[in-house]
Amino acid sequence: MLKAIKRIDKIRVAREARHHDMRMRGKKAIERQAAAKELEQSIHLVKAPAALQEDPSFTLPKMTVKVSQSQMEDRMEE
Repeated sequence: MLKAIKRIDKIRVAREARHHDMRMRGKKAIERQAAAKELEQSIHLVKAPAALQEDPSFTLPKMTVKVSQSQMEDRMEE
């Protein structure tokens, strides 16, 4: 009877460990992505403004947006 209890306990511990490993499998990648996104959004807090001006690779590229004439007129009326 004692051998069975030890064996059951060993199986239970192994199942718990396996369950935990399966639950945490993709967590590191998700945390890394979240950290990268946060860093990208708040790079101005990490790097000094002078360093951002010297090395433009730290900043995000500027995007140009085309606005039609009718959209601008609608905005001006409001």
